[in-house]
Amino acid sequence: MQQNEAHLNFFDTMRGVALIGVFLAHCRGEAYGWDFDPSHARTLDAILTFPLFLGAAAVPIFFAISGFCIHLAHRRSTRQDWLTFFTRRFFRIYPPYCVALILECILFRTHLLTTGEVINHSQFFSHLFLIHNGWERTLYGINGSFWSIAVEVQVYLLYPLLFVMARALGWTRTLVITAVIELSLRSWAAVCIALHAAPPPTFLIQSPFAYWFSWAIGAAVTEAFLNGQPLPFARIPIWFFPVTVVLTSAAAWLQPFFFTLASLATVVAITRCLNSENAPSSSVSWWTRYLRYAGTISYSMYLLHQPFVYAVADRLHHTRIGGHPFLILLLTAAFWFPILFLAWCFYRLLEEPSIALGKWVISKFPSAAPIAAM
Repeated sequence: MQQNEAHLNFFDTMRGVALIGVFLAHCRGEAYGWDFDPSHARTLDAILTFPLFLGAAAVPIFFAISGFCIHLAHRRSTRQDWLTFFTRRFFRIYPPYCVALILECILFRTHLLTTGEVINHSQFFSHLFLIHNGWERTLYGINGSFWSIAVEVQVYLLYPLLFVMARALGWTRTLVITAVIELSLRSWAAVCIALHAAPPPTFLIQSPFAYWFSWAIGAAVTEAFLNGQPLPFARIPIWFFPVTVVLTSAAAWLQPFFFTLASLATVVAITRCLNSENAPSSSVSWWTRYLRYAGTISYSMYLLHQPFVYAVADRLHHTRIGGHPFLILLLTAAFWFPILFLAWCFYRLLEEPSIALGKWVISKFPSAAPIAAM
């Protein structure tokens, strides 16, 4: 396989699938409540729709793909200095995020901008500076989806350290170190749940270190892919991690491992897709094209969808059908199409221009010597 010429369109397909999954998970949560214990689902419709919560695997899917794609872009870049890297990441992530944050405050949470209460100001400014994952009261304080943006950005800040570790120790040892750190934190949380003890501090369990391995495994696959080496995790049966993901969602004390296992399942899927790129198909189904379209604008959709899902579901709860959660689920899910159109407008009017502005800024930088390849 010509690694540098491989078509990686399947990433947009995977992002599209993940986007639909997280959207339906949020619709289900707003309709039935956010109880993740399957034993508490009493009615037939609650039991049948409970698997929609597996859409929470979208976030680890995004993380694993991010690790692969960001390391791929950095390694292939003609400018491998860190100023260029962080400038590119800033314009890719922060301006759309900042506008989405302000829009939500204006449309749905005006009190955060208009009142003088310290707690409201702390909510806004902790989100503005992407540190809201450090405290329980701000973690989901404005938009429940924004916690992962903060963690993702903080993982970017760790990327130079990961890069240096991989060069000095090799990727195998680096993955072992990051896995020990992540799994130690998640094991701590699991023990606390099992013993009904106080959970670990939010600033630790929601820190980037609790997600470092889940992101780094994507980068490790990239390195092997570029060097023409056997892909990590490629020998694992494709069914293994999806099965374990489902099993961890069935018991509260196992749920802290859900994210790591879902990331590993994603990496196994990536290795299968990379290996199948030897013979790309010329025909693409309409469904695949649609998923790729959704995957292309997935960041804008991820930023915007949850407050609208909440607003629609909340309004429906106050109508005659408020006692019929299944109807609320269906009607809320139907708003996928108008919200997706809104996300497309956001992507074209803000996300694309922000990326272009970042490229223009980088073009003005003086030339820098590239970092030696690993």
